[in-house]
Amino acid sequence: MKNRIRELRKSKRLTTVELANIAEISQSYLSELEQGLKTPTIPIARRIAKALGCELNDVFPEEYEHSKV
Repeated sequence: MKNRIRELRKSKRLTTVELANIAEISQSYLSELEQGLKTPTIPIARRIAKALGCELNDVFPEEYEHSKV
């Protein structure tokens, strides 16, 4: 799954640990998401987008193109 988690996280100057804590997911799971090894559920994708201060389709532009946070 193509996503912009790493790019957006770095632009917000967050570590993986910080973003994982804010989004209430494990750091290892976040790392797998950033690498495209896992696909998040919609609720988790929404939590990540909210933690980054973005819309869902900003983080996952292809998968959730028409979804709103």
